[in-house]
Amino acid sequence: PDTYLSPRIAPDGRRLILSRQTDSRSLWLAEPDRGVMTPLTGNEGLDYWAIWTPDGATTVFNSIQDGTFANLWMQPVDRSAPPTRLSTADAHQPPQEITSDGRTVLFTSASGVEANFDIHLLHLDGEPKITPLLASNANEAYPSLSPDERWLAYTSDVSGENEVYVQPFPDLGAIVRISPNGGHEPLWAPSGDRLYYRSANGSRVYAVEVLDQDPLRFGREELLFEGDFAAGVVFGSKWDIHPDGDRFLMLQVEHPESPPEIRVVTNWFTELERLVPSEN
Repeated sequence: PDTYLSPRIAPDGRRLILSRQTDSRSLWLAEPDRGVMTPLTGNEGLDYWAIWTPDGATTVFNSIQDGTFANLWMQPVDRSAPPTRLSTADAHQPPQEITSDGRTVLFTSASGVEANFDIHLLHLDGEPKITPLLASNANEAYPSLSPDERWLAYTSDVSGENEVYVQPFPDLGAIVRISPNGGHEPLWAPSGDRLYYRSANGSRVYAVEVLDQDPLRFGREELLFEGDFAAGVVFGSKWDIHPDGDRFLMLQVEHPESPPEIRVVTNWFTELERLVPSEN
């Protein structure tokens, strides 16, 4: 069966981009209302972790084309032009957010699986340019901008565990911790009055209410729902929120009807001797 990753809902709420893993990995455009799925990419690379530009016309995504690192690429969703490479670096660079003017991509970057993850900016005005935004000895990932783009939510393990934090954007400042007991993959409500996030294993979805903007204050954590959902990884998000703010897109884990069993037999040679006596 196919495995799907990195689902992202279009700004119009009617389409999805997701990564479909069969023998290879490519991006597909899904139109649930029509029951249609169309391949977006089919090149020699491994393509995944796509996001939409605000106008819904273009996707920025990861692709491994040459070597072992996933760099940033861009392609029109209608496939009217071939993919364009935006970065060349010895680093994984999953895109996770884009500003409302479509000019700046926020992405997580790391030079390898064992390296720290930091948050960087890719500026698309003129020649693509990358600048660091949030870098430390801890891992920072999952940048998510509030609808008014005044605040940046993200995940950091600076405390030793993954928690959700918020800082001003674009000029970073006072840090507000959001999750009291672990948090991952923050998403803002389209209305901006709530911030959502998941537990580390992805099974629980929480919400906190924005009580005030000046200074920024949040309410207590509220459990919204839980289920057998795919856990997030630092290379990209495993959920999304619909533009109407009332629905979430989740990846659910499917389990086989008859789970495999492992049987351990002790004293195997003694049992074999009893069942098949030796002639010696």
